[in-house]
Amino acid sequence: GVEAVAAAASESAVEINARRTIGEVGDTVDISITITGEGTLASLSLKEILPEGWSFNSMVEDGGMDIKPEAGATGNLEFLWFMSEVPELPFTVTYRVNAPKKEGIYEWDGEIIWAGLSEEPEQRMIEGENSVTVTNTGEEAPELSFILEDDGNTLILNFTGTLYESEDTVNWTEVKGAESPFKVDITQGKKFYRCAQ
Repeated sequence: GVEAVAAAASESAVEINARRTIGEVGDTVDISITITGEGTLASLSLKEILPEGWSFNSMVEDGGMDIKPEAGATGNLEFLWFMSEVPELPFTVTYRVNAPKKEGIYEWDGEIIWAGLSEEPEQRMIEGENSVTVTNTGEEAPELSFILEDDGNTLILNFTGTLYESEDTVNWTEVKGAESPFKVDITQGKKFYRCAQ
């Protein structure tokens, strides 16, 4: 009767989940989406919304998709299977994006849309990691500061990097083994100091 028909329909339904993982942050970042579920898919679409300042670089693993973003694409990215066969579940696709230089926390958003062989499309948010923190990737500039001790004869240098000294500001030599804080006896004649990485 009716109950048997309902049971058959529910057995043919395709349930899909998608989970995002975000790789190590550098000039580029690899984003992987693992798709799991049961059933045979007629079509599948992934939609990712890139945060401002990010752009698409390339596919690392494309799962044989028909449509993928162009290099340099920003904003909404679409990955689509419709002509070719959707890979057997579970499978993972990985795409590479160009990271911005601007520091900050960036939020990802996306959804998966799928249809079984005789079903209306369904959609679901992509779960998993959705936040990337970009920090300044450049090396810190070396710093040098000094304090004159109470006796008026000793200068204490606090520095990062390597310490150099000079008598004429033209010819510089490394102060071998110098560690911060470094004490200088200023009664021994005038000297100049600088530091570098």
